Amino acid sequence: MRPHWERFGITTIISDQFDCMAYIWPKVLPADVKPFFGAEWMTGNIIEGHGPLCAAYENKNGAFNGEGDTPAFLHAIPNGLRSLESPSYGGWGGRYEPVRANVWMDIPPAGGYGHPDGQWGFANSWSKMMEHWAYPDLVAVRTAYFKPIWRWLKDVQNDFAARADWCVKGYAEANHHPVVSLVDTPADICARPGEALTLDATASADPDGDRRAFRWWHYAEAGTYRGQEISGGCVPKVGVVAPSDAKPGDTIHFVCTVTDDGTPALTRYARVVVTVR
Repeated sequence: MRPHWERFGITTIISDQFDCMAYIWPKVLPADVKPFFGAEWMTGNIIEGHGPLCAAYENKNGAFNGEGDTPAFLHAIPNGLRSLESPSYGGWGGRYEPVRANVWMDIPPAGGYGHPDGQWGFANSWSKMMEHWAYPDLVAVRTAYFKPIWRWLKDVQNDFAARADWCVKGYAEANHHPVVSLVDTPADICARPGEALTLDATASADPDGDRRAFRWWHYAEAGTYRGQEISGGCVPKVGVVAPSDAKPGDTIHFVCTVTDDGTPALTRYARVVVTVR
């Protein structure tokens, strides 16, 4: 089947980014993300007190076990990031660039790296090579390489914890995701350089009545505009200006992150893509 995927138009992602959720996670995740995979967090939030299904979770001395294929399924969770529209958008399952018809691969970690012409395997795997890096400058390259996935992992793990709670708690006892709703803000906008835009998520709500924290931010890596970073704000409604140096066809991605104050804190998003005309 594999030789025919491209011909049949089946989008194929070949990824080493996934390895940051595989057995090498203790080596490659940033320090502030690792606790969400450690034994204390996993035992308290997933394995113990959450019913027979969670008790059967195959752990590693109580910690997160290697689940390198999990990001492939994270794309399917409807969290508002719209990552199913294009692998280049980025989301819980990573962010990728096209290398040939319907085939997408990781963004090269640094200059001098190129995608392999043939099969990508252990012999030419970027993540397997990076696993043992120790020099600070190389560790920085590795951290940036895995960022398309680890930047979301606190939200991913809290989502996991909420689903574990749903195994044993009634609706009123458990926490549920906020609902992000935009007001007079299309998901896709065309704008001229210098044009003022309003991004409004004031209609967002929480099914449990929890308070919500908002953050609008410029997801620079997901767009094609390569100029200055555009400021957002930690409020439901912000004003932004399409950059004066943007060129026709440039795309600029803005994400609204909404997190409730329930336990565990749950996050959902809205993405607005601005195309410069």
